[in-house]
Amino acid sequence: MGQRISAGCPAKPSATRELQAIVVKEGADIHVAFDGDADRCGFVDEKGERIPQDLVTALIAESFSGQRAWGNNSIQLAFKPRCV
Repeated sequence: MGQRISAGCPAKPSATRELQAIVVKEGADIHVAFDGDADRCGFVDEKGERIPQDLVTALIAESFSGQRAWGNNSIQLAFKPRCV
């Protein structure tokens, strides 16, 4: 158990090629694929193109900007884009 749980990780381009074709064929707006333990994901747009993970992270961070949680403390995010 737990062996090679990230095999076929959707963060790797080779793991989403089939899904990219399905998104286009089915006319989907977006597809999100997760690995076996859901700690990694890959995004495909309506054109069947992968959405870069650093862009997704930036969009998520932007959506949190200005929000408050845990009383009066602001949510602060930091990330370092890197290639997978």
